[in-house]
This record gives sequence, structure tokens and C-alpha cells, in this order.
Amino acid sequence: MTRKIAVIIALVCLTGCSVRRSIDATQQASVQFIRDMVAGHYEACLRMADTDNISRDSLVAYFDAMRYRVNSEFWKDVSYTPGGYNETITFFAAQQENPAMISSYVQIADKNRFSIFQLTWTGNHKISGIGMANTIYPVPNLRLFWIVGILLALLVLGFNIYVIIRVYKSDVVRKWLKYLIIVLLNIPVIGYHAIGGVFFKLLSFQLLGIGFSADNYLNTYWAIGVPLGAIIVLWRLKASLYRTKDDDTFYTTAAPEEHP
Repeated sequence: MTRKIAVIIALVCLTGCSVRRSIDATQQASVQFIRDMVAGHYEACLRMADTDNISRDSLVAYFDAMRYRVNSEFWKDVSYTPGGYNETITFFAAQQENPAMISSYVQIADKNRFSIFQLTWTGNHKISGIGMANTIYPVPNLRLFWIVGILLALLVLGFNIYVIIRVYKSDVVRKWLKYLIIVLLNIPVIGYHAIGGVFFKLLSFQLLGIGFSADNYLNTYWAIGVPLGAIIVLWRLKASLYRTKDDDTFYTTAAPEEHP
């Protein structure tokens, strides 16, 4: 049984690593495609594009339009960052008519502004669509953003760890259940998105009450879960509402024998 579980875990890990490598390869190819397009290396772009349904001349004209827009919107010193990935999967008979479509995103930014390219990939790993968002966003000030987020995260994390230690040093029974409540019950969640601002989620899982992302500007956020589980556990500890080992000893002690 143990051997079977180990094999299953190994297969899951290998599959996950393979999928991760495929995603990374697609994202890096997307970044390189945008780099080549903006630099005017159209032959490299055409080798990656799906030219079965559109002529090379039409593609080159579209590349020229995208390149002109980038050069008119941004300074020459721009950076390119993978901006995300998603895949739409179809099954069985529909697979032949509507194969899986993959969308990848590339962030382009200078010191002041940024925007996002979206690329659509076909099943044969060719780019069938490309577009740039109409919105040009200002680059957010991340210094204050992270200072506030880290301070709040440390407060919540410290409180959760403090209550875990209180449970560990106590003589209550089923401590593992209290630990799970502290770790998992951190709701509701209040966060701040670098672009979208404050957000609130009533039911959202945050391990030990903190979550964050620093992938790119559109996906940069921190989220802090209210330590509801730790508050409840600490209150019940202080109010002596949990069963203790002494209680279990009392309950299991045999009653004295009655004598006639």
C-alpha cells in the first residue's frame, strides 16, 4: 500500500513538473515573439505565427501597426515580462472541431507606464492571434504598497503563531484540530491590488492568513485573512471551554464499588 502511494505521488509530481515546463516554455516563447516584433525581426515572428489562414503580407502589416503603437506609447528602454497563462480544454468529439486554445500574456513596460499583450496559441503551438490592451496603465508605486502589506502580514502571522504556541503549551486534548482551525480559518480576506486597489472576499483560503503575488503589475497584490480561527481558539482557551487531559482522566476513572 505504501509503495502504491509513493508511486502515485511520484507520477503526480512528474506530471506537474512536465506541465510547468510546458507553461514556462510557452510564456518565454511569447516574450520572445513580442521582443522580435517590436525590434522589427518579422521573419522570426512569421516562423512562430499560424500562416495557414492569413497571408504573410497581412501579418507584416499588422506587425507594423503594433510596432508603431509600442514605439509611440513607450520609451525605447522597455522591459518584457510574462503576464500569465490560461488554457481552454475541450473533450471527446468536440476536440477535433474545437482544439484546446491557449492564451498567454506579456507585460510591456517602461519606467512610467505599462500595458499587456495577449497571444492565442493553436494546438500545433503556432500563434493564431495577437492583441494589445487599449488601456495604458501607470506603473504603481510598490514601495509603500509592500511596506503596508508586509507589516499587516507579520501582525497576522505573529498572532497565529502566538495562539499555536499557546495551544502547544496547554493541556487541551485534540490539539491537531485546534492547529487546523488556526491555519485554515482566516476569513474574511481583505487585500490590496497594485492596480485595482482594495478588494474584499468573504470566503477565500489564505494559509496562516497571508497571501501575495509579485508576478507582474496586473497580478501584484497582497491579501490578509482575518485570523478568525485563532481568535476563537484563544477565546476558548482563556475561557477554559476546551476539554483537557485532566477532564479525560476524570471521565475514565472507575466509580468506587458499592458495599452492602
